[in-house]
Amino acid sequence: MEEFKESIESFQTLIRKYPKHEYAIESFLEIEKVYLKQADPKHQDPNLIELAEINLKKFKEAFPKEPRLSDAEENFRRLQEIYAQGLYEIGRFYERTKKIDSSEIYYKKILSAYPDSNCAKLSLERLDKIKKK
Repeated sequence: MEEFKESIESFQTLIRKYPKHEYAIESFLEIEKVYLKQADPKHQDPNLIELAEINLKKFKEAFPKEPRLSDAEENFRRLQEIYAQGLYEIGRFYERTKKIDSSEIYYKKILSAYPDSNCAKLSLERLDKIKKK
């Protein structure tokens, strides 16, 4: 029902009340899913990815041997990819409009913030093409 803030608060309450229970594990996983559902490459909220990273770190600290930790990490990687995609699209826009310096800023931002993303590889290719011109 897109009541994101309320759902996250409810999951965090479960984590506080039952810190070592299955409910806490499920809550950490669901919080990652809520952040992922909110992600939009065209309207990026920088706080969203930071909050998702904090949630992931807390999950790792509370349940370091939990097998489903990899699910949360995958959701976080998907979230990073969405953010990298948004930056890449902006970089491509600037490149098409001949604002090369601006496009380079976005490509370099992707490389520094999301180096393992698919968009990082694309950004490297774009930067190489720009240098050759």
